[in-house]
Amino acid sequence: MSLNIKDQLTYVWERVFWHFQIGKASMFYRFYLRYIKRSLPDLRLLKVALANNQAGKSYVPSIYPGQVTLFRASQQNVGLDVDLELGWGKLAAGGVELHHVPGAHASLIQEPNVQVIAEKFQACLDKAQVDVLKPSREFSDTDRTM
Repeated sequence: MSLNIKDQLTYVWERVFWHFQIGKASMFYRFYLRYIKRSLPDLRLLKVALANNQAGKSYVPSIYPGQVTLFRASQQNVGLDVDLELGWGKLAAGGVELHHVPGAHASLIQEPNVQVIAEKFQACLDKAQVDVLKPSREFSDTDRTM
């Protein structure tokens, strides 16, 4: 079904009117592009930061049954009296294995500090692998022969 010429012109006029009054050619849209859209990424990051903050306030951690391995920078901010285990001691039923790494927090992933972390991390992985392969203490040798 096709429109007659009058309806076609009306349709075209309505589309042109919409384009200039409401659509992409409107002053509102140009204002939006110039002043608002530029700041949208910043607003999105702010919303994410606020959501993370709210989640952190409402989160209640549960006790972890195992041991936590913590790598901690040896250089701390002056005057900062912080728990050495950074709160993990209260949450890890198996305790905290603490490794001090040279450097400050921001420099931990830079040479030579990152090499120290890599070596300590590898040693922890090797130890965990050996622990997994050890026979369980729950069963004695006599239990295995039965």
